[in-house]
Amino acid sequence: MASAAHEEAEATKPGMAQNRKLHKAFKHLKSHASAIANFTLQWQDLEDYIHSLQHQIESRLAQLKSQTVAEPAPQEQKASAPEAQSGGIPDGSVRENARSSPVRGSSGSIPSKDGKSLLLHLTEHMKGRKINRDDLHNALIGAENCGEVVLEAMRQYFQLRESRNGEVPFDATVARKSCMVLLHEFMRGETEIGEKVKQDARRFAVQWKEKLETLEANVFLKYLHAYRLVGDFKEEEIFNIFEGLLRRNNAPEIFRSLGIEHKAPDFVAKLLAQNKKIEAVTFIYAFDLVNQFSPTSLVKEHLNWAKKEAAVARRSGQTAEAWNSVKWPHPTVKFSVKTNRQKENHLNLQSYIF
Repeated sequence: MASAAHEEAEATKPGMAQNRKLHKAFKHLKSHASAIANFTLQWQDLEDYIHSLQHQIESRLAQLKSQTVAEPAPQEQKASAPEAQSGGIPDGSVRENARSSPVRGSSGSIPSKDGKSLLLHLTEHMKGRKINRDDLHNALIGAENCGEVVLEAMRQYFQLRESRNGEVPFDATVARKSCMVLLHEFMRGETEIGEKVKQDARRFAVQWKEKLETLEANVFLKYLHAYRLVGDFKEEEIFNIFEGLLRRNNAPEIFRSLGIEHKAPDFVAKLLAQNKKIEAVTFIYAFDLVNQFSPTSLVKEHLNWAKKEAAVARRSGQTAEAWNSVKWPHPTVKFSVKTNRQKENHLNLQSYIF
């Protein structure tokens, strides 16, 4: 009974309820996927996008809270003055005690001395969205060797991922989200990383890269940035990994966050070499490269190419299924076939997204 009541309470939470409704709608949509040529959308794509929006909202709220704390009301300042004069605790001591005190929030006490326990704690509380980012941030700041603890947590993630059929349950999606939150708060603390820890982090990065999975590309790049290892890898390697993130709306922001915005012209040139003109245009505008590349010409070239290929397909009488099996330079270009009363096939450009 208690278990059922708990599940019912979880389901009534606004975020969880909306997520369940969306998931249900997605399953319904996918049941009709056979009617849509080349239906490739996955639930993971939607969930990652929702998580990205949630992360942006939480980051903005954290900024607003920090601004509020940094600018106390005049009445509070006046009230604190007599307390200080009457032998109250000095401000510096208050801050020091606040930092050294146990960090507790909606997630309870956060284990910050053991990376394995830290990751398991985060994944457990991430399922119910009970992670307090400020608590986690303060816990990492107070850790004796923050860089080593986070590195141990990332290794734990990798080990659990490699042994998915092991005794410890592993939810890949939740684990990746936990790693992203952990790395973000670690970077926010601007913790100094010792040379030994950095060498260990570099060795682990090489090991991880050899078995890197597509869905964790963002986590891996975040890890490289957190431990200042982006420059330790060849430009081509970073670009190849980043290409897995091109379909994300915030791809240019992720690229910039890696500290390699000066490499944007080279990346655009790589995209053009692969005939990915639409993706290139996105980066041209995001990094103000209009003087180096002409976005108007690229879009016209892409549109002319699409029209020619559509005409060829129409004359040859290819079906939509056969045509969509071709590797298109842009994933959003699809074709569908409509048959009229005379059974004539017509190809219709279904979507062209710029």
